[in-house]
Parts: sequence; structure tokens; C-alpha cells
Amino acid sequence: MYLKYLSIRGFKSFADTAKVKFSPGLTVIVGPNGSGKSNVVDALAWVLGAQGPKQLRSSKMEDVIFAGSSKRPPLGRAEVSVTFDNSDESLSVPLSEVSISRSLYRSGESSYKLNEVACRLSDLVDLLGEVGVGKSQHLIISQGEVDDIVNAKADDLRVIIEEAAGITRHKRRRDQALKRLVEVDGDLEDISKMERDLKRKIKPLEKQYELARMRDELIGRKRSLSLWIASMEMKELSITETTLKSAKAALEVKAVETSEALAKSARDLSELKRVDESAALAQLEALDGEIQSLESEIKGKSSVLRERIRSIEGRVLQLNAELDLSRIQRLRKSKAELEAKVAAEGKELVDKEQRLKDRVESVVEPPREQLETYEREVDLLRASVHEKRSDLEGLKRRLVQEKNDQKQRHQALEELAKKMRELSADSESLRRSILETQTKVSVKRQDAETLKLDADALEDELSSLRQLAQGVKEELSSIDAELSALRTFQGGRQSRAALQVDFVTLLDLYQVPEGYEFALEAALGDLGRAFVVSSEQDLRAGYLALCEAGSSGVIVTEGFLEGISSKRSSDAFVGNRPKKLLVSNVEAKETGVSKEALMALLEDVFMVDDDQEAASLLAERPHARFVTRQGHVFSLGRTEVSIRGDRAIELRTLHLQKRRKEWDQRYKELQEKIARVDTRLTSTLREHRSMVVEIERLVETQTAHHRKLQVVEDRFQLIEKDKERLTLQLEGAGLTLSEEDLTEKERDLTETLRALAHKEASLSDARLQRREFEARQRALETLKNEIRLKAVEVESYVKMLRQIEADLSEETRLYEDAMAASKKERTFLDNRLKEARTYRNALEHFLMELLELGDEVRSRLGLIREAISRRAKERATLESTRQSLEAQLQSTREESRSLDEEISKVSLTMRLKEESFSRYLGASMAQVLSARPVEGVAPTLAKDELESVERRLSEIGPVNAYAALELEALRAELKEVEANSSDVRASRREMRSLLSAIDDEMRISFADTFSQIQRNFTRLFEKLFPGGKGSLRLETDKDVLEAQVDFDIEIPGKKVTRLSLLSGGERSLVGLAFLFSIFETKPTPFVVLDEVEAALDDRNLTSFIELLKEFRSRVQIIVVTHQKRTMETADVLVGVSSTQKGSSQIIREEVSRYESELV
Repeated sequence: MYLKYLSIRGFKSFADTAKVKFSPGLTVIVGPNGSGKSNVVDALAWVLGAQGPKQLRSSKMEDVIFAGSSKRPPLGRAEVSVTFDNSDESLSVPLSEVSISRSLYRSGESSYKLNEVACRLSDLVDLLGEVGVGKSQHLIISQGEVDDIVNAKADDLRVIIEEAAGITRHKRRRDQALKRLVEVDGDLEDISKMERDLKRKIKPLEKQYELARMRDELIGRKRSLSLWIASMEMKELSITETTLKSAKAALEVKAVETSEALAKSARDLSELKRVDESAALAQLEALDGEIQSLESEIKGKSSVLRERIRSIEGRVLQLNAELDLSRIQRLRKSKAELEAKVAAEGKELVDKEQRLKDRVESVVEPPREQLETYEREVDLLRASVHEKRSDLEGLKRRLVQEKNDQKQRHQALEELAKKMRELSADSESLRRSILETQTKVSVKRQDAETLKLDADALEDELSSLRQLAQGVKEELSSIDAELSALRTFQGGRQSRAALQVDFVTLLDLYQVPEGYEFALEAALGDLGRAFVVSSEQDLRAGYLALCEAGSSGVIVTEGFLEGISSKRSSDAFVGNRPKKLLVSNVEAKETGVSKEALMALLEDVFMVDDDQEAASLLAERPHARFVTRQGHVFSLGRTEVSIRGDRAIELRTLHLQKRRKEWDQRYKELQEKIARVDTRLTSTLREHRSMVVEIERLVETQTAHHRKLQVVEDRFQLIEKDKERLTLQLEGAGLTLSEEDLTEKERDLTETLRALAHKEASLSDARLQRREFEARQRALETLKNEIRLKAVEVESYVKMLRQIEADLSEETRLYEDAMAASKKERTFLDNRLKEARTYRNALEHFLMELLELGDEVRSRLGLIREAISRRAKERATLESTRQSLEAQLQSTREESRSLDEEISKVSLTMRLKEESFSRYLGASMAQVLSARPVEGVAPTLAKDELESVERRLSEIGPVNAYAALELEALRAELKEVEANSSDVRASRREMRSLLSAIDDEMRISFADTFSQIQRNFTRLFEKLFPGGKGSLRLETDKDVLEAQVDFDIEIPGKKVTRLSLLSGGERSLVGLAFLFSIFETKPTPFVVLDEVEAALDDRNLTSFIELLKEFRSRVQIIVVTHQKRTMETADVLVGVSSTQKGSSQIIREEVSRYESELV
């Protein structure tokens, strides 16, 4: 993706439409001052979303619209559009070109369009943010911005790196999560309040429901106990009957078994008399004798086989000794010696014959020309030997030198290989350290996550405990309020006696028959204890009297009572069952208070006998109240059971004081538990913070290991390149000479020397021929004699050799025959030996089996002898047993007849019991028998438990029949509220986990990006400042997201204490190195540099141009400049000039094709 077109119309100095075409690589915008070069940059920044007028060098946004000139009126609209080449689909828009336009009217209206379709600025920001183009990225840089970056504070530098790392997006997510967490906390507080209110309402209903449930359980328990008792009685009889029948069946089985045993005894006795074991005994004794005879025979044969095997093995050893090769070897050695001697003597004889022949021929005087020829040839051969010997020495020195060179290269390769192995070991060690650190970070993060979860759980527990404490506190307030009301009531009674004014209570105004006192008091409630006065003066007097007496009470006027509206009711509102109103049983006394007003207070109150009657009437009259004579009040959703009188107040006060003490103790325990949990939470959070710091330290360590690993890998690559270079030199250079070449030269020299020696010998012979002619003649006869003698000697040697060859052939034939015969005999002996061993093993195996058979036969002989003795005893025993079984059978039959009589009696009793249970319990026999035991009750105590249940039912009396429905509705509502609370708590935990994950992601992203930017900055700084060192310094004692970033640079020849002391050009280069390190780490589609090199001298400008050349292939660069050398570097030149009408126009020139066009 790259910037392709920029269209400007009505923006600043561009009154007419101007279209700039950009290309990948380096585009340089040039033009004189005031022509509008920087307006092109401002137009690009404006269309990409710039909002501040200062970013566009204006005081207000309307200033960007063309303001007119002396020859052209002002325009009412500014419009800029930019087109990106999206053929690589970097933007998430399925188009090869993406166009963005922005318009502004003087009225203040503005609009954005994406491919001619209206859109919002946020949509464009999100779209461009995908490729690193946005308002926060440093894509358009001016000279002032470079100085601002160099002079920026440490926090501002960190913000720039955060923008490059994409931290801003994470911060937006974190802010949203924090906002959501606050909302969730508010929701949780509201839900907790609702939960406490519902629990307060549920408590009294639970008590009422418990009474109703207890009554139902007791009724069910009563019936269960009754059925169980009946079941136990029936089961006891059934068990008795079953036991008797089982006993009878057992006796019958026993009789049958006894009969069978008697018959079997008779059969066994008869069988024993028929058995005769004498024949078997005789057979086994004969078999034992045969076995012993076979054992002796097999042992003898086995001994003979062992002797035969030893004899065969001895013969095999003898055959091995007879085959001796020593004589053949001695003959072969003698033959070889004679052959050598014959060859030597024959050669000597041939040489002597040749010499004789030569001497015979040399007797003739050689010619003079032959001697001269020999002399010339010897001279030539001597010169050739000298030349070849010199060449050979030179070749030897050259070969030694080449070998030394190759040896040095091999040593250098070995040194490089050793260094590479060391670097590989260092690299592997660093990788292991990185992996170990990564594992530790992983484990620490899991521990941190566990601590975070523990902290969340503790926070939830702390919140729950505080809610419980709040509930306890509210319960205490409720108890204190009730105690205060009781004290007020008692005080009212006491204050009545203390008042000097004659006041009466509302209860005193009624005439109540005996038995209705509690009903009236319950119907009036707290109003019945109020003082009644006739006028406002008495009301004032009563107030002052109460204050003076220090008592409490309620005072009402007669007019207040008369103001209560009357409600009419009918006695016959419930079907055909008339019910009495309470007003029908009481009367108003003759006082100054209106009777109608007094009776109107009671006209919705009806008298009932118990709770069941009240429950049935509430369905027909839901807005009425029903009271009993005991003072119990029933209404829809409420039942009040009261103990009236002073005793009730005293008991209630004691109960409330006891409850207040218990709740106060519980409140103190909760406060202590809250303190403990809060301490644990603080400790856990502190440990989590320490864990996070440890993780950051490990991440820094891992980053340092990554940097070291990168250095090691760079050195490894350099050494590897050197190794490849040396390898190529070795392969390319090689040895120009070889040992074969030297050998060939030496062989040639040897041949020449041999030829020289031969020629010198020939020359010497030729020179001595004349002097030796007479001597040769004399010695010729002597030599002939020697030749004859030597021939005779050689002939004798030949005869000896032939004899030795004949002997050797004969010995070889004999040895081969012996070998063949020995081989046949050895094969025969091996087969005999194998057969003998097999036969011996078979005999040994047969002997073992025979021994086992003998043992078995002798064992059986013993058993048979014992059996004969035992059978005699068994016959006597069986006879005795038969007599005993006959007596036992007679006894069993008598017991069976007795059991039949008892079974008949039990069956009659069960029938009578069944009729009794059906009549008195109203249950069938199946219901009685299926009754289950009552849990927790012993069978022996069932009747006592039944009596206890009946007593408890009478004590409970009437209960609230609607408590279960009301409690179920409130519990369902509480369950829903608790489910919502659980969801909200889970949401809060998720929000906290999300916040922790976002923080970890931001730290990792920042650390990785910072590491890359630092590495790139160091490289670019060393390139821009040869011999210098530059790096970025990050505080390690703080959180990564809060740590400050600063420059740490060294420039040759300068001591840099502050960046502000650097020259303008040096500051520019430092800022550019920082910005381009960011571009290299987080590539962007394009970069705009607006006169950033203005303060650079020639040397620094050269460094800047080299920087542009390096990055032009990676990113599209647009430079606004006045520098000629920068223009020379451009791929495309865009010129901006002013027309006579005061508008700017664009001229574009591609340097590679030198074509111009007017845009």
C-alpha cells in the first residue's frame, strides 16, 4: 500500500484543482519560498483527520479555505482527497484503490467521504489505524517536530513509543473496562440492598411457615407411626407364621434327607462288601519288579554310550593332529628359494654370455666416429640432468610453500569452526536462558493470576461480610426500635398515672363484655393505648405534662377520631354462614367522643374461632381483619399472635434484649473477621504487586538475553561468512602441483641419469676398447670356461627344482586325499556322535519317566494297603450310622406333626388382626404391610413416639395457612436477586481479569516494541554518527507503563551531558534516527518530511541522504526541501509554483524518465 494521488481544491493557496501523483520510493517536493510547498503537506494532514488549527499553521479552521487574492475572489469551500493504492489489500476494503476526501464550508459545515460515500471521522480513524496511519502517529514531520522530539520530556518519549506499540488502543479498552467496573459496583450495591430487604421480610415468614410445616409433618408422622405400629404387629405375626412354616419345611427336608442318607448308607455298605482289592495289589507289585529291572538295564546302556562318545571325540582329535601342512610349507619355501637362485644364476649366466658376445664383437676395433658420437651424447645428457635437477628442486620448494599455505588456511578454518562452536554454545545457552526465563514468567503469571483470583475472592468475601455486618446492624436497629416502642408503651402506662390531667385511653372509651378484652386490644393495636382529649388546649396540656414527667405516649383529639371515615359491612357476606362483627359485641361509652367514629375503627374486624376459619374467610373477604378471643389477628399476608398484658411486654423485652446481645456479639465477630480478611487482602495485593514487579524484571532479563542472542547470532553470521570465504579460497586455489607431478619429474630425471650412466659407460667402453682389446682376447677363453661351469651349475639347480616340484605335487595330492578321507571320517564320526548323544538323552529321559512311574506305583501300593484297612473300618461305621438314622427319622416325623398345630393357631390370629386394623385404622392390609419405619424411632419406642406427636399437635394449635405461598414468592424473588448478584460478581471478576490481561498485554507489547526500537536506534545512530554510540534508556525501578524513556548517546569528540547542548544539525539527526527506528519497527505506508534537513551541514546531509536511500525501498518517503543534493536523490520531483492570479500549481517530473507534465 502507498499514497497514489492527492487532489487539492480551495485549500489555502490552491484555488484551482491541483492533483499530485505519487510513486513508491522517494518523492521530493521543491519550490521557492511562499509557493505553497508546505500547503501540500498541510492538505495531506488535514484530509487524514487533523483537527487543531495549529497543526495546519492557522489560527482557526476556516483559514484553510482559499482567502482570495487581488485577481481572484475568495472561495466558499475547501476540498482535499487522497487516494491509496490498495492492491495488496492492506486496508479492509475490497478495492484496489481507496479514496478519502474531506470538505469544509465557511459556514462551518464539514464532511468526510470514503470512496464518494459519506462517513464519520471515527470510521476513517479505525480504517487507517489498521495500517498505522492516524492522527497520533508521527507520519508528517517538520523541522520543529524533530526538535520537539529531541527536547521532549521522558514521559513524552514514552508516549511516542506507546503509540508505536499500539498501547493507545489498549488504554481505550482499559478505560472502557474501568467505566464498566464502576457501573457493576453500583449495580452490586443496589442488588445487595434489595437482597437485605428481602431477607428481613423472609425471617418472620420462615417462622410462620416452620410452624405450619411442623404441624403438617406431625400429622403425617402420626399416620406413619400408626401404620408402622400396625405393620410391625402384622409383620411379627407373619414372621412367626413364616418361621413355623420354615421349621416344618426344614423338618420335612430333614426327613427326606435322613431317608436318603439311610438308603445311601445301605447301598454303601453293600458296595463295600462287594469290593475286592487283592488283584490290584498283586498287579502293582509285579509292575514294581519290572520297573526296577528296566532301571538297571537302562543305566548299563547309558554307561556304554558315554564310553562310546569319549572314544569318538578322541578319534576326532587324532584326525586333527594327523593333518599337518608343515612339510608342504617347507617344500614350497625350498622351491621359492631355488627358483630365486635359478633366476639369479641364470641372469648372471645370461649376462656373462652377453659380455662374452660383446667381448667377442669388441675384438674388432671400433670406429672413431662412434667415440665422438658418445662424447656428444654424454655432454647433452649431462646438461639435461643439470636442468631437470634444478627444475625438480624448484618444484619441491613450490609444493612445500603451497602445502604451508593450505595448512594455514585449514588452521584458520579450524579456528573459525571453534569460534562458531563456542558461539553456538553461547547461543544455545542464551536460548535455554530465554526459555527458562519465559517458563518462569509463565509460572509467575499463573501465580499472579492465582493471587489476583485470591484477591478477587477476598474482595467478594469482604463485600459479603460487610453486607452481613450491615444486615446485622440493621437488625440491631430494628431490635432497638422495637425495644424503644415497648418502653414507650410502658412509659405511656406509667405516664398516665404521672399526669395531673385526667386523660383516658381509647380502650377506656369502649364497654367490652367478658372474654372480648384481648380481641378489642388486638383490633385497635397501638392506637388503643393512645390518650384521647377533647380540645387543642388539652392536647397542649397533655404534651406539656408528658414532657414535664419525662414520659412517652400518644395523644389524639376527639376530632381526629371523628375524621376517620366509616366503612359499612354486612353480617351475611359469607354465603349462608353469618359471621359476627366485633362491633356487634362491644359498645361505645357515653363520652364526648362520637360513637360512630369509635365504631368505625372496628367495622372491618370480624370474630373467628381459629386460623382455619380465618383462612377460609380471607379468600372471600381479602381486605378484612379477623381476630380471636385470644387476641390473634389474621389478615391477608399477615398473622399476629400476641400475648397481651404486662407479662407479654416483659417477655418480649427480655427476648429482644437476649436477641440484641446475640446480634451484638455476632456484629463484633463479623467486624473481627472483616479486619482479618482485609489484612489478608492487603497482604495478597502486596504479594501480587511484588509478583508483577518480578515478572517485569524477568521480562527485562529476557529482553537483555534477546539482545545478547542477537549480538551472538550477528557474530556467528560474520564468522560463517569468513568461513565460507576461506572455504571458497581453498576450493578455488587448491594445489597447482601434486606428489604425482614430483614423482613424474623424479622418474624422468632418473631415466635421464640412467641414460647418462649408460652413455658414460658406453663412452668409457669405447675409450677402453683399444686398451682392452688384447686383454679381452686373453680373458675370452677364461670367460668361456666360466660360462660352461655356470651353465652346469644352473642345470643342477634346475634338476633340483624339478625334483622339489614333483615332491611338492605328490605331497599336495596326498594331503588333499587325506583331507578328503578325514572329512568323510569326521562326517561319519560327527553323525555317530550326534546319534549317540541323542540316544543317551532319550535313555536318560526314559529313565526319569521310569523312576517317576516307579514312585507312583509304590505310592499306589501304599494307598491300596491303607484302603483295605480303611474299608474294614468304614463297614463298621456305616452299620452304626444306619441305626442312628432310623431313630432320627422317627423323631423328625413327630416334630412335624407338632408344628402343624402351631401354624394353624398363628393363621387364625392374623385373620382376626386384619379385621381389627381395617376397622380401627381405616387402612387395607396392603397399606399396613407397605408402611415404612419412621426414621429416628426405635421399634420399641414407636407407641411412646405416637403419644408424644399427639401432645405436640395439641400444643401447636392453629397456624398461618398462607405462610408457605408468601414465603415461596419471596424466596423466588430472593433467588432471582441472588442470581443477578452472582452474575454481577462474575462480571466484576471478568472486568478485573480483563484489566489485568490488558495491563500484561500493554507491558509485553511495550517491552517488545521498545527492545526493537532501541536496537534499530543504536544501528541508525552508529550509521549517522560514525564512531558514536546511541541507545534508549528505560527506568528499571518502575512499572514498564510508567517508566521514563531518555536518550543515552556518545558522539566522538564531545561529552554529551544534555541534548540541548548539541548543534541544530546533530539534534536533527538524533531525532531522525529515533523516528526512523520507529518506522523500521512499525512500518507505515508513507512518511512526509517537511524541510527536516535544513539545519544539516554537508557531512550530516550526506548521512541523511544515505538514510533516505536505505529506507526508500521499504517505505514511500515524501520530502519537502530546498537542498539540491536531496533533490538529486529523488525518484520523482514535484515542483510547486505560484501563478499570476495568486494560486499555486503543481509540476511533476520523474527523474528516471525525464518527462514533465502540468497538473
